Amino acid sequence: VPLGGSMIEYPWDLIRNNVTVLSQDCQRLAEANGRNYRPAGTAIVGQSDQLTVAASARIEDFVLIDTSTGPVFIDDGAVVEAFSRIEGPCYIGTGARIVGARIRGSTIGPGCRVGGEVEHSILHGFVNKYHDGFIGHSYVGEWVNVAAGVQISDLRHDYMPVKVPACGCRIDTGLVKVGAFIGDHTKIGLGVMLNTGTTIGVFSSLLPMAGYHPREIPSFHEIGNGVARRAVDVAGLLRTATVVMQRRGRTMTPSQRQLFSELFRRESTRSDSADRTTPAGPWRLSA
Repeated sequence: VPLGGSMIEYPWDLIRNNVTVLSQDCQRLAEANGRNYRPAGTAIVGQSDQLTVAASARIEDFVLIDTSTGPVFIDDGAVVEAFSRIEGPCYIGTGARIVGARIRGSTIGPGCRVGGEVEHSILHGFVNKYHDGFIGHSYVGEWVNVAAGVQISDLRHDYMPVKVPACGCRIDTGLVKVGAFIGDHTKIGLGVMLNTGTTIGVFSSLLPMAGYHPREIPSFHEIGNGVARRAVDVAGLLRTATVVMQRRGRTMTPSQRQLFSELFRRESTRSDSADRTTPAGPWRLSA
């Protein structure tokens, strides 16, 4: 029986289809919640009925919302601070805070803190990107911390389709714009630059360094000065993650602990095998 929809084969398919699905979801949410007020002091470009604001959300003065390219839905408890610009289709999740940001065609998950520029990206819950910097055509997992000045490239200089490392090879996405795919609880340091088509696992730490970081970074690794150091203390990583989550009133569940511990075991096994041959990527692997 034909069911419609789109098949997701690779992570970049999520980015490719997100604008279309966002438009559908925003319309569905608006119909379910009813049309809400036009916030005083908010400039709207396009049709005002394409903007839906939950009653408990707050939009400060001097915010511009552009619905000419798609609907915008701002969910319960979200705050959009002054001098922000939001271009549809766009969803701002429950309790999210937009801090003088420029956001286009993106999904912002619950509890996120977003400043700087975000374009055609998906940010899952509780991503902290409070400061200036650019995220384009990217997929960002939960509890990722993006420090000030982080730049994620999503376009090659020669405008050729971006290739993404996966399964031991580089896969041609067929897309001209592809940014980064970042796993849960990863931390990206001040001024880090990520190249097009970068993949980063869970619980990784990227320290500042000259030039771009590697395009493929395994889970549970710290990258800095061209050296990759594999974490050896998963309990310490989980303790830190617990503190981070508690600061937002959340608790890591036993199932999550079990999942991350199993991922750590698998990554350790894979990395040990790689150590006996040759390190992958343009950087050295250090125990």
